[in-house]
Amino acid sequence: MKNVLKHHRGVLELGPAHVPEIRPIGEAFFRRLEEGALRFIAGGFQPETRAVGQKTSTSFLRGQDHPLHWEGMLDLMDVILSGHNVTPHSGLHNRTPASVLNAHLTSGWHWEATELHRDAHELTTVRFNAKIRGDVKTGRHPFVQYQEGYYRSQRLMGRHDLVGKSFVAEVDLDDLRDLVLINPDDATVWSRLKVLPPWDLSPHDLHLRQQIIRAKNRGLIEIAGARDAVNAFHEFARSQPLRQGAPADLYARVDQQVQRQSKPAESTHRPVVQPRSGRTSFANSKD
Repeated sequence: MKNVLKHHRGVLELGPAHVPEIRPIGEAFFRRLEEGALRFIAGGFQPETRAVGQKTSTSFLRGQDHPLHWEGMLDLMDVILSGHNVTPHSGLHNRTPASVLNAHLTSGWHWEATELHRDAHELTTVRFNAKIRGDVKTGRHPFVQYQEGYYRSQRLMGRHDLVGKSFVAEVDLDDLRDLVLINPDDATVWSRLKVLPPWDLSPHDLHLRQQIIRAKNRGLIEIAGARDAVNAFHEFARSQPLRQGAPADLYARVDQQVQRQSKPAESTHRPVVQPRSGRTSFANSKD
């Protein structure tokens, strides 16, 4: 959404609901949905408004007697939306929404994102509250801990006055080697922290680090004195088939056999569709 608004001339229409003077296109769109389908569903009603002090029923059918058929409802909504897109609208100078969109596309508006790498990076970036740790008595410099990794920076060195305080931090889940602290005053980058050994050499995501941590907790590997935790874990994973005297592809072949055995046998009988209870049901109907 941010990429559409910033780079592709998109328009975000904000305003209070039920006020067609402020957002006429959106209100007309939702009104068509209400009047075309929602109000006539069994149990449908007009919600309470300022003009009408209480909700009023718009259908003489009870919802308890007529269960909703979800697939049929989706088809109905699709038909209503398609009809709205090809119906002239007075707010668009009697043009259809589809023609307005096509004219906007031909004027230079593109669907492709212009900043793919940055947008992809933002999708995998999460924020959390990071607490500054350290001990001035023992001379331990301030640091931030995340997923058993210790992060420091030059700006954080010697700042024992920040110990115990919290910062909003950002980290990319695809590469946990960097961590960013956000300045609480102006929401800018306060400092970029680097993770300490043995996590600083090889790129790794959150899933791989959690795998290494689980292996360490089970006593399978030891990374305390390792230069590169990721490389140590890869060496451990490659050495396991050799230690057990099994070929390297044994686990893959066993997994394929288990999948074939667990696959249910194909039935030659046609499935019987049980219609829903009630007077009206579309379970056995076809388009």
